[in-house]
Parts: sequence; C-alpha cells; structure tokens
Amino acid sequence: MTLVIAASPTSTQCTRVAFLSACLHIISPAGLFLSAPYAESSFAFLNLSGYYLYALGHQAHHDGRPNLGDAVVVLSGLLFGISNTFRSNGLLNGLIFCYDFVRYAVDGLHSKEFVQNIRRSISTVVAGSLLGAGFVYPQYLAYQEFCSGSESKDWPPWCSSRIPSIYTWVQDHYWNVGFLRYWTLSNAPLFLLAAPMLFIMISSGLWFWSSNIDGGKLGIDKAEESRDLAEPLWMSPVGRVLTSRLAVPQVLLSVLALTTYHVQVITRLSSGYPLWYWWLASSIVYQEPLRLGTCSIPMKVVVRWMVLYALIQAGLFAAFLPPA
Repeated sequence: MTLVIAASPTSTQCTRVAFLSACLHIISPAGLFLSAPYAESSFAFLNLSGYYLYALGHQAHHDGRPNLGDAVVVLSGLLFGISNTFRSNGLLNGLIFCYDFVRYAVDGLHSKEFVQNIRRSISTVVAGSLLGAGFVYPQYLAYQEFCSGSESKDWPPWCSSRIPSIYTWVQDHYWNVGFLRYWTLSNAPLFLLAAPMLFIMISSGLWFWSSNIDGGKLGIDKAEESRDLAEPLWMSPVGRVLTSRLAVPQVLLSVLALTTYHVQVITRLSSGYPLWYWWLASSIVYQEPLRLGTCSIPMKVVVRWMVLYALIQAGLFAAFLPPA
C-alpha cells in the first residue's frame, strides 16, 4: 500500500518507508493481541487490505482506468464490511465513502464528466452498503435469535429499543461503555498507558490531514532542500489526497477512545490503521524527532517504548489484567 501512494515507488526513501512501516506493525503496541486468538489480527488484515484496495482503485481512476477503479473500490467496501464483523470500529470507514459520494455528486452537476461521476457515485454507494452490511447483518442474526419466535415479555431489553442492537446493549450493560463513563480516578493509570498511542494516532492523523489542506510537513526545515517541502516528501499528489481522507476515521476513533471507550483498547485498535506507521517511518527516514510542544522525542525512544509496552502488556494479558 505504501508503494501505491508513493511518488516514486522504486526510490530509496519510499522503499525504506514501506519496510519500516511493516516492521513497526510487527512491534506495534497491540503486541500479543496480534498473535492470540483475538479479533485484532483479522481486523488489521482486512482493514489494511481494504485501505490498499481503496488506494489502488483511486490510483486506477487517476491513471485513466475507471472500470478497474470502480471495481476495486467496491471490493474495498467488501473487505471493510467483513472487517466490521470482527471489530465494529471499522464502521468509521464509512465516512470515507460518504465524503466520496458527496464529492462525486457535487462534481457531477458542474463537470463535463457527468457520466463518469455518476458511475463513481454508484460504485461508492455499493462499497458503502457492503461496509454497512458487515455491521448490520450480525445485528439482524442476533435479533432473529433473541427477539422472534417467543412472546415479547420474554425478549431481552434491547429487542424493544427504537433501533434494536445487541452490540450497543452489551457494551452499555456489561462493559459500561458510554460518554465519559470511564473518566474515574481509578482508571487514571489506564489513561496514562493509552496516552502515547493517543498522541501518535491523533498527531499523525492531523499531520496527514494538514499535508493536503495547508501544506503541513514533518517539521523538516532544512535550508539545503531546494525542492518544495509543502508535502510529505515520499508521497504522490494522489497519495496526499487519499491519506487526508484516511485521517478522518483514525482521528475520530482516537477521540472516541478518549471520551467513550475503555481507553486502553486504542493500543489494540490502532494496529489496523496505516497512517501512524507511515508517520513514524517517515520520521525515522528523515531523521526527525517527534515534537511534543517544545520537547523533542527521539525516534529510538518511541520504538523502545513500543517493544517494552508489548512485553509488559503480554504479562498483564496473561494475568487477565488491564490493558487486556
């Protein structure tokens, strides 16, 4: 996927970013959850594969192969839909298709490529529908299992909700998931555990967003660079546009983890989102530290934290303790 959005896939910088991104995924804070029989590894594979096909489809559109592009975008929606059966946070990827549909619909009214935009709108709707079906279908099966074939008085409470969803009921009833419910003094250590990953997820998402909106960059202000640095140096123009869209679900997931979820799960959910891998890999390639206000954090410290956290998490997970 890194090479799909690269300006020059065979260049040393691009291949290094691709290799380092893969290495960072191996030592990601998800740690043991990517090896244990949990949903994280399957979700990460399907979600990253969906992003890959999404990028491939838009690159095909850019290269003048609209039929291939539409077909591949639909396939990306299928993979996103399957990923939703493992982790419901994959539903946030629907925001990408919502944006695409609105853009194609608006452009279709003011563009000579009316037919092409209509076709892209249809493929986007199909892809988004497949994504949504991956979340709705398990809810339908649960409704058929628990809310039909018996008298309503025997139904679980969620069956009579305006929008019956076993997922939201279980999250609320058994896990006490809700806005600011996790904000208690006893959970303060878990917020500290999650803080580095929240910082990385939000900062990387905002960086990729700004790289397309207002020319944000890694903070590389080297006088000897004569090229235009108002872009991530290894990415193509199409890649910059795509990553600015992918930033939306990543940042929104981080905000929801901070305000609504059990905050420590962000260390596991982050494994399925590519932007922060690219951000850290780019920082390593261009030898840029992470900046927190006036402080600079060397990348070797970040990598050591990831390895150390994965080891500590494995011990805690084996003992059925948070952040398990």
